[in-house]
Amino acid sequence: MGILSRLESERRQSPENPSTNLANPEAWLVDALASGPPTRTGKRVNETTALYNTALSACVRLLSETVATLPLHVIRQQNGRREVDNAHPVAQLLRRPNAEMDPVQFRETLMAHVLTWGNAYAEIEYNGAGVPVRLWPLLPDRTAPYRSNGGILFYSTTIQGKTYQLPAENVFHLTGLGFDGIVGYSPVRMHREALGLALATEEFGASWFGSGSRPSGVLSHPGVLSEGAKKNLKASWNAEHSGLSNANRVAILEEGLKWQQIGIPPEDAQFLETRKFQVEEVARMYRVPLHLIQHMEKSTSWGTGIEELGQGFVTYSLQTWLVRWEQRIQSRLIPARDQGTYYVKHSVEGLLRGDSIKRAEYYSKMWNLGAFSINDILALEDKNPIEGGDARFIPLNVQPLDMALNPAEPTPIPQEPRSESRILDPTKEERSIARRSARRDVFRPLFRGAGQRLVSWENARLKAAIKRGRAANNADSVGDWIGDQEDATKAYAAKQFGPVVKSYSKDIFTQLAEEEKPTAIESEEFNEFVQQYTEGLAARYNNQSLAGVRGVIATAPNVDAAFDALDDLADQWEDSRATTFADDELLQSAGAITKLTYGLLGVMVLRWKANAGACPLCMELDGAVTDITKPFVQEGSVVDPGDTAPLVTTRKIGHPPLHGGCECQIVPG
Repeated sequence: MGILSRLESERRQSPENPSTNLANPEAWLVDALASGPPTRTGKRVNETTALYNTALSACVRLLSETVATLPLHVIRQQNGRREVDNAHPVAQLLRRPNAEMDPVQFRETLMAHVLTWGNAYAEIEYNGAGVPVRLWPLLPDRTAPYRSNGGILFYSTTIQGKTYQLPAENVFHLTGLGFDGIVGYSPVRMHREALGLALATEEFGASWFGSGSRPSGVLSHPGVLSEGAKKNLKASWNAEHSGLSNANRVAILEEGLKWQQIGIPPEDAQFLETRKFQVEEVARMYRVPLHLIQHMEKSTSWGTGIEELGQGFVTYSLQTWLVRWEQRIQSRLIPARDQGTYYVKHSVEGLLRGDSIKRAEYYSKMWNLGAFSINDILALEDKNPIEGGDARFIPLNVQPLDMALNPAEPTPIPQEPRSESRILDPTKEERSIARRSARRDVFRPLFRGAGQRLVSWENARLKAAIKRGRAANNADSVGDWIGDQEDATKAYAAKQFGPVVKSYSKDIFTQLAEEEKPTAIESEEFNEFVQQYTEGLAARYNNQSLAGVRGVIATAPNVDAAFDALDDLADQWEDSRATTFADDELLQSAGAITKLTYGLLGVMVLRWKANAGACPLCMELDGAVTDITKPFVQEGSVVDPGDTAPLVTTRKIGHPPLHGGCECQIVPG
């Protein structure tokens, strides 16, 4: 906001100073016009000059970068259950605050503002339905609230000097400590004397080394020197002994000259101790443990291990800021209709993790109590869930005390009549299918992990290509870049998935060889298959990327819309593509490896086995038999079960899956 508006705002909020006007300005106006009043050391300190101090800069960076990189989720709570909702508009807004900034960059910027100025502002842009869709940072030194009769208004002045008035509902305002409930105090202004001393000691140290690492002194001569002689002596002395390059040189004094040192040596003035203490002062301002800003000399009462120190940092340094972010997002961005159902929460588990042994002990105890399921533990370790992993277990020998003292009579188990046709044990075929299904679930996290690494790697490079294309106003260049990067993408995909596919192939081969006949696993055909399959997987991934990027460009009505669509596509891929692609390849590789293995084991006829609860399309193929050299379904054939939409195949189906998500199996026919 402008200076005149700021002055009027100060006058309204400070009735005890009614005489404030342009002829009698408040101290803040003097600060604004003179970059802050000088401290007692003579140094002027403001939010910009304070960042020249390495300790303050380290504290601001540590807090800003940590908060900015923590996962921030929009969570829906309903019927006693909580789940992350990535589709909520606020979740999408937090993933893409505006067209120019990534989420980490946006939150880091606002955190740096509030840590130095005490306030951070962002304008909220709404769409036609009243949903927030963009957040645009405002300059903290040019934005301020103004209390009017109708509520709070914000005035913000651009660099060009144009002032805008914004209603409170259009401003995301994050504050630090403040006493009026509206404006936060600037930590820099509150502690400028301490920061002034820190800056002054830095300047003194630089000046001290610049003058030869020695304090000033005098040269005395027994006679009387003329003005010219004095100037020549001073110039020659400085040339020989001033500056770091001349430090510790031997001085040769002639004609009765004597050197007399004056001033206090830095070690006597405890210069180094003062500098160290000022580092502690700055760390105290932000409640940052000294070891996190590379000050290792003094210990802390927060604990002695890395785990305890990390927990102390989260509890005493970060927690307040995280809650401020969460509550401000809740009050300003979550629509009224979603209040009570949706809330936002940072995920700090990664910062609170202890060593692997302590985590394992903790997880084991919580699992034995029934408090954690296997999937709960996997989620805390940033691992993907497994099928059936949501079940909870408790020890069978644990029961309430009254039941142990008064055991109930056992309920008799009804006896069923025996039948000669009843099969008491699973068949060999059923055991084989069950084992393969179980091993598939074991390898699912490995496939998904490889998929996540591949998608993250490509997305980082894709976003850079989008940024370059936006700067050149050429959306087609992004599609061209995808095509040009085909070899690199294929190589990286093969690097990530190759070891996983090979390990999975060996696992299936070993199982089926045990069931059919023992044979060597390192066959030439086997290794060749793994290589060819991995190359095919990489090609499929790259083709998906190329089709996706070029598709959104081709359908966009203009260049700006194309880039918005590309940004959305990248976000969508980051959220779900890795899981979808990895799951598809897991099923595809399982069928291909199984067919290859049966061929190497001498099986000549295969039979299609639909899984329990299979769809009508898969049930149509259930029991179908074919020669191992021939497909179950030819390309272009129609699978028509009659009670659902038919499937027209676009390729030969030699093994499952028949379609996406199909979990059918093949067995010897």
